[in-house]
Amino acid sequence: MAKAVKLKTKQAKKKTGREVKVQAVAALTDKVGKAKTMIFTNYRGLTHKQIETIKKKVKTLDAEYVITKNTLLKRSLESKNLKLEDEKALDQQTATLF
Repeated sequence: MAKAVKLKTKQAKKKTGREVKVQAVAALTDKVGKAKTMIFTNYRGLTHKQIETIKKKVKTLDAEYVITKNTLLKRSLESKNLKLEDEKALDQQTATLF
């Protein structure tokens, strides 16, 4: 009779949604803190390929084009004590150019 063999595998601890969001806010807060300028854009209607092209071209200019949830972006702005002139500016699909 064959003996069952248990394989020991290292299971990576999965991060919860909250942990992922906390890390995203921290990364955004860092970008906001370092940014000289931020431009908010609506990316609705752009294809994935067009967005990737924008990101590549912007990167050559030592800038970054980031798409993230508006609530996470608002939290990162609040943590740096920054307020938007128009609170409805982040109601649509928003990408930020840092």
